[in-house]
Amino acid sequence: MLKQQVEVKTTQQMILSPFLREELKILQLQNLNLLDRIDIELMENPALEEEGSRLDSFSSTDGGKDASAYTAEDMDWEKFFEHGKDYSSERFSSGEDIEYEPLIATEIPSLPQFLVNQLQLEHLSHKEISIGEMLISYIDEDDGYFKGAIDEVAAITSATPEEVEHVLSVIQTFEPTGVGARDIIECLNIQIQELGVNDSCLSEIVNKYFEEVKENNFDFIAEKLNASKEHVLKMIEFLKKLEPKPARIYSCPSPKYVIPDIIMSREGSITVNNSFIPSLKISSYCQVLLKNNKLTKEEKEYIKEKLNKAVEFMKALENRGSTLQVICKTIFEHQHNFLPHGEKGLNPLTLSDVSKKVQLHESTISRSVSNKYVKTPLGTFPLKYFFISGVKDNEGTRVSSLNIKTKIHDLIKEEGNKPLNDGEIEYLLMKDGITVARRTIAKYREELGIPSASKRKKIK
Repeated sequence: MLKQQVEVKTTQQMILSPFLREELKILQLQNLNLLDRIDIELMENPALEEEGSRLDSFSSTDGGKDASAYTAEDMDWEKFFEHGKDYSSERFSSGEDIEYEPLIATEIPSLPQFLVNQLQLEHLSHKEISIGEMLISYIDEDDGYFKGAIDEVAAITSATPEEVEHVLSVIQTFEPTGVGARDIIECLNIQIQELGVNDSCLSEIVNKYFEEVKENNFDFIAEKLNASKEHVLKMIEFLKKLEPKPARIYSCPSPKYVIPDIIMSREGSITVNNSFIPSLKISSYCQVLLKNNKLTKEEKEYIKEKLNKAVEFMKALENRGSTLQVICKTIFEHQHNFLPHGEKGLNPLTLSDVSKKVQLHESTISRSVSNKYVKTPLGTFPLKYFFISGVKDNEGTRVSSLNIKTKIHDLIKEEGNKPLNDGEIEYLLMKDGITVARRTIAKYREELGIPSASKRKKIK
């Protein structure tokens, strides 16, 4: 006979506050997407205004108390405005035009290689990585969409459809934003989610009325959503800024240009590039409204809610900069040989290494470096370029895969008339104190574009 029992279990669960969730979304945005996110916030929040200086620090004239000292709970907005204080942010530099930098890479990877590199940085099991590699093989290199079937991938990899769906959702967080989507609707939704835009009207337009957008039936959409035509047009204008074919930048032979998030000087100092971010401040109109004694309690509460959201948004922008500063400083302290020696000077570095050093969760580090670029005296690079896998030599010191590839390249370059096979390269590396499996040597050789010994022999 079955008996019912009441069992009490204690579990630990981290619950993020709405502010922290917003901060994480803003942290992961690349520069152009961040500008779009700011535009949306300015459009949706009447308490937020743009002014004509540049963002460097977020400060108040209220006795030197800065934004980080305030919270939504302790802000007395009526008293604050009564004394004529102003919340504003000043930009980093004088009003210069945005400068785009050509993205540099010694080895420009194909889209599948780029996705596999990101997959290997994730904290996944061997089975999940195998599933991910199979999923990537089904991603179209022209548009970036997943063109396979979940059940088919599950059968090939001996996984459940749920496991495959999970890994696909991980891939959909990779660069370029929107990659791995199954159609344009999912692609746009991924980009909207990454931008942190939470607008029910926008969601309805994408998911229910996308065909109407194509037909320019804006009045019909506005009527169905019970929204103003002006708001609908603003949402559609926002959609036009999204990328319907995320892989386009990889299928196009022209160089990719980006706005660098970080600038490194010749001396190695790190500066967050805030020159492109518009200055934000609290709306003077909301200040006047809050002093109006004719407002109802509900109206005042609404204004205060918008004011609190405006301050939290500006604080999130400030925290984005300070977090990037700390993470990048740690990366380049570790990669201190990059400036004098270039790619050959890069040391093995993982997300976990940086996570332990700065005491931030590994997922936060991953969000921070995704879609971010650094301008250095040697060119402009993705931040993920500086995360290098490696193996240990005979003395227990980690040797980067880039250094191993260089050694393989040099050995083959000097091999003479008799080409070295992978086993002989393995032996020579072992004599040099580096133990690398033969299949790894074959993989590195192929990535370098070097044919096998038998094919090199025919060429000679």
